[in-house]
Amino acid sequence: MACPASYTVVIIPLRTSLYSLDALRFYLWAASCLLRSCVQRVNGSLGSLMSEPNVSSSTQSLLDTVADSNLRWQNTVLVKEVGEKNKQISILEMERNRLLLQLGELSAH
Repeated sequence: MACPASYTVVIIPLRTSLYSLDALRFYLWAASCLLRSCVQRVNGSLGSLMSEPNVSSSTQSLLDTVADSNLRWQNTVLVKEVGEKNKQISILEMERNRLLLQLGELSAH
């Protein structure tokens, strides 16, 4: 039996340890890309739902209503997660820049 889901394995050699800032930044970047693709998929589903001819609410089935509500909720959650990941990336980049400045000052002494 075939599984409808698919996955991709990415192996990226890092010059430093797995626990380095580069490794964490790559992980957060990959996670935000995954979330972004999920958001795009949900937005595409919502767009196709909205582009279909209007069906009066009295004839729209309960299952369609629940599915639409679930997609909208999933979209809201994914957009929030992408925003949080982008904020984490920005914080880590600022921390990295601060550490690089400190390293430069120490090496100048």
